[in-house]
Amino acid sequence: MREGGVRDLKTITHYGIVMKKTQIKCNSCKKAFDVEKYHAGFSDRGFLYCDRDSTVMTFNMYDNEYWKFLGSNFPAPWTEEKDKQETLVRVLEKHFKPCPCGGKFSFKNTLRCPACNSKLSGNIFETIYFYVIDDRHIDGATTSIWKN
Repeated sequence: MREGGVRDLKTITHYGIVMKKTQIKCNSCKKAFDVEKYHAGFSDRGFLYCDRDSTVMTFNMYDNEYWKFLGSNFPAPWTEEKDKQETLVRVLEKHFKPCPCGGKFSFKNTLRCPACNSKLSGNIFETIYFYVIDDRHIDGATTSIWKN
């Protein structure tokens, strides 16, 4: 295991972003989970976690719906100053479908431990990595993530 309870198993490139098969260990309950760790930096992907479980939702920043809600002059919300950031994320978050578990996706949510609900990883403002545990991934490139 490396520092932070993460052990690398395999590295591959997936849809233009680097993905590592790895394990992450919860610092609270000490359980380890096999995960896919994605590096979202230098890609067109954004990510949000559910507030109730470990589901991650990703979206493409070139999605027409994304720009419809933000307008053509806005960049990625996580690259903006804090006051502008909050306005942009509120605009986007109200248009996302809920998680299948009934939870809400938010840019401020963190990855939660499936066993004890403790924080496992940071949100998009804290890290460029996102994790997929047990295939709990809603990919906005292949599934509609927007409310009608």
